[in-house]
Amino acid sequence: LTRFTQAGMADKVTLYTGEALTILDTLSLPPLDIVFLDAHKADYVHYFTHAQRLLKSGGIIVADNTTSHAHAIQPFFEAVRLSGMPFTELPE
Repeated sequence: LTRFTQAGMADKVTLYTGEALTILDTLSLPPLDIVFLDAHKADYVHYFTHAQRLLKSGGIIVADNTTSHAHAIQPFFEAVRLSGMPFTELPE
């Protein structure tokens, strides 16, 4: 939280510690504009499910390492395809 304090943003940040998927199961927030995924690649599909629930209509989900770890996140790619959400550049 030190960097957020230095940037004058500490009052806008809530820090959660623990197992992310467990926390996300109980998290209730106002709709988010953007969700950035950078987590254990095998769990991306689970994070995507939570991101969809937490995202406002028209919001953006950004997923890191989708080309370098494409083999590990195939279930995530399939979930994105089946979701009906617009997407760009899914590796084949």
